[in-house]
Amino acid sequence: MTTFFDLFVAHSSDPDVRDDPTWADRRFLELVATSPFHPWRPGEPVAAKGERILIGVATWSGYDMRLLDAIAEAYLQTQVDFTTIDVFNVADCGTSNDFACYYPGPIQITQTPTAGLWKEGQFDSFLQGQAARQELIRFFDVGSVEIVGFVNDWIKGRALAQ
Repeated sequence: MTTFFDLFVAHSSDPDVRDDPTWADRRFLELVATSPFHPWRPGEPVAAKGERILIGVATWSGYDMRLLDAIAEAYLQTQVDFTTIDVFNVADCGTSNDFACYYPGPIQITQTPTAGLWKEGQFDSFLQGQAARQELIRFFDVGSVEIVGFVNDWIKGRALAQ
């Protein structure tokens, strides 16, 4: 199975696709379809029961892509039935105003990933950047050090190979 991080690696390394800025964005939805996540677009219903997490990621961020892999692995191991995980690609937002279609309220997006929590169909909270990453790591009990170390090791390995 191709992972989200593999998508990042292919886009940043493969000479056949790295010059196409939308290649990873187009492949992202195909990959989501094979994951425990649900692709979500504005106007689609929000789960009325249990908890719902909406995660916005950048396909150009190795940290965001590895985070999705770690959450997918943890989710599949625990089979958390009460949580719906919806995802979207922040590239789908042409302007900062477009994020209002994903998260209610006056929210200024400056970092990825983004994460919103809904409880029983009601919006509860929003985080972005490192705060979102840390909360998602805590919620799904995955290791922050592992995610950062994984990406940093890949960067170092790539630099040594050149």
